[in-house]
Amino acid sequence: MQGLADNKSVEKGGIYVTNRFAELAGIKKGETLKVTPYQDSKSYSFEVKGIVTSETNQGAYIRSETFEAAGGKFNPQTLLVDKTVSKDDIKNDQNILSVINKSDQEKNAYDFVSSLMSVFLMIIGFALLLVIVVLYNLGSLNFVERMRDYATLQVLGFSKKNLQLITMIENLMSTSIGWILGIPMGICFLRCYVANFSTIRIEYTAYITWQVLLIASALVSVTSAVTTLIISHKIKTINMVETLKGVE
Repeated sequence: MQGLADNKSVEKGGIYVTNRFAELAGIKKGETLKVTPYQDSKSYSFEVKGIVTSETNQGAYIRSETFEAAGGKFNPQTLLVDKTVSKDDIKNDQNILSVINKSDQEKNAYDFVSSLMSVFLMIIGFALLLVIVVLYNLGSLNFVERMRDYATLQVLGFSKKNLQLITMIENLMSTSIGWILGIPMGICFLRCYVANFSTIRIEYTAYITWQVLLIASALVSVTSAVTTLIISHKIKTINMVETLKGVE
């Protein structure tokens, strides 16, 4: 368990609450939290030493030494044992209600994520298709609106290669501006979108790394370059005489 703000483990001398629970209950670091354990009529007050990140098992965490120092009796409900303990011996113990294998839990979690990968890949595919359609339509619209400008530049001595270069630079600038604005807005949207699925028991958090941002930027750059090349080749089809007739 790692602290959200200071990235430290749960320490002695206070209580730690999970981020989702703290948001819903309005709890802040440094406040005093009164705790009444199950089947215990006595209440205990502890200072909130930190807010911790935990996707599951929302609530409060405290060291047994801290709880016992306040006069409480520590009664563990769940034990984490290593591989040196025999599973058969644990099952035969009448004091143990159930045994859960950690590797089985990890396998179930990975299987669940793998089952959703097809959905994620479909979303990514449609997102790339949307990028291509939007960039191509914007480029085509810009090309149609500026056909006369391109024809005029040809009259002034600009070659078609120069016009293609100008078109590429314009699209590159548009893509760069979209990238600068889109990255922070996309991160903000993802965090808000994922937070909508969080409950009192489970908190979903956005996992964003520089590798993910690099891959997303590369995909957008490639699609932008392809659409730009397609649009720039249309300049070769401009009929200077026919285009300038409309001006006359």
